[in-house]
Amino acid sequence: MNKLGLIAGNGVFPLEVARAARERGIKIRGRALNESDPALDSVIDEVTWIKVGELQKNRLTYSRTQASRKRRWPAASHARA
Repeated sequence: MNKLGLIAGNGVFPLEVARAARERGIKIRGRALNESDPALDSVIDEVTWIKVGELQKNRLTYSRTQASRKRRWPAASHARA
């Protein structure tokens, strides 16, 4: 079985990624920042809610997900006029 480790921030992108992975039968473990969409609870198999300042200490836990694919996407930039 494929596995995915996901660190979710705000916006719709993490939820869409999780839904697409679930549709493909991929098991998802993740960390969701407290600003993330609460709907992630129903899509991610194992989710832990964390504060932004806790990301650093969760790096080791994330590396233990043994995900078959680990990808980092650049953070979305929000241009201001």
